[in-house]
Amino acid sequence: MSNDSAKSLDGAIGTHVNAIAYEVMDWATEALSAHVPADDLKKLKLASGEHLAALLTTSYLGIVPVAVDVHGGMDLVYRVADSDSDALSSLLGRNGVEFADFEVKSIPGDFREHDTAVSRALKRGEEPGTHWATSCQRTMSSRRPSR
Repeated sequence: MSNDSAKSLDGAIGTHVNAIAYEVMDWATEALSAHVPADDLKKLKLASGEHLAALLTTSYLGIVPVAVDVHGGMDLVYRVADSDSDALSSLLGRNGVEFADFEVKSIPGDFREHDTAVSRALKRGEEPGTHWATSCQRTMSSRRPSR
């Protein structure tokens, strides 16, 4: 490990971390595709991480969003009252809430600039001059994660 890597890890010591089991992520992936219209999911902005935010918040909360931004509103809206757990509102830091809304923002920097250049090239019908990777889809269990 380089000294720079070790220094960056030193700042993380004592930081609060949430770990999500892969089975729960599998459930969230399936639940999103089963309960949110495909056209809405396609409108999540990859560059700002809205797709990852949808997966992570769905797996963390254990419920699917009731709304996904398609017209400039909140990116993700979850109805906390849909949860089987009474502890969810306190987990969010507020008791008695009906909804949990999330707005996702991208971090400025090199990746954002590169992604913008790729998007512009594709809109012009040009090759973006970068490598693309695709992921494969797995068949997953439809059971809800236990808490």
